[in-house]
Amino acid sequence: MKLAIHNSYGQYVLPREFHRTSNDRAENAELLANWLLNRKDIPEYQFSETLTDSDMKKIRKMIVTGVGCVHVVGYSDGILYDRYYMENVFSSEIDINFSAVKIVEIDTSKIWMLNECNGKEIVHYFKCDRNNKLIEIQ
Repeated sequence: MKLAIHNSYGQYVLPREFHRTSNDRAENAELLANWLLNRKDIPEYQFSETLTDSDMKKIRKMIVTGVGCVHVVGYSDGILYDRYYMENVFSSEIDINFSAVKIVEIDTSKIWMLNECNGKEIVHYFKCDRNNKLIEIQ
């Protein structure tokens, strides 16, 4: 199972073309992940090394003129950076702030929960101890 989790603080705005939502956080994250991975019209922006101000201006324009999100891919310090950028709720018509969404693979063989703190989402895994109490595992 794949989830699209909000990887930055604040709250993101769902892309304009995404219309399937649920009241359940995990189900919404799964629906969004499937939508992001299967859309062919989401523009991709590739960068090398670091994202510059010039890159951010181009990404902003792509968000506004496209479906409401951009797939941003590159290598920063040799590590793959693969995120979907979309508008943050604090955006205005003049200045678009970004939120980053990351696709993660969930190990469904374990007990898991999607949690949120100040807009940033994280997946927690648990196991049962001998008294049947949940203990968080790393």
